[in-house]
Amino acid sequence: MVNQNSNEIIEEKKLSHLFGNAALAAKDTHELFYPVKRGVIDNWDYMELIWSYIFEELNLETKNVNVLMTDSPFNKKEKR
Repeated sequence: MVNQNSNEIIEEKKLSHLFGNAALAAKDTHELFYPVKRGVIDNWDYMELIWSYIFEELNLETKNVNVLMTDSPFNKKEKR
């Protein structure tokens, strides 16, 4: 995931974000972010942006789709 304005507070409507191959292609002009590290979600705001992007790309309605999330055994109790 790429965020062009990485120093500002994350607000989905104000920032431009790129995902996947588009993000890799723009890595010279944008900053790359990896919200999942070692199987643990490290940045929930960016993770929510990725999920929103996936649902929009697949034209899915969140009310009609089930998502199974599991917890990493290495996740600390305070992050659960």
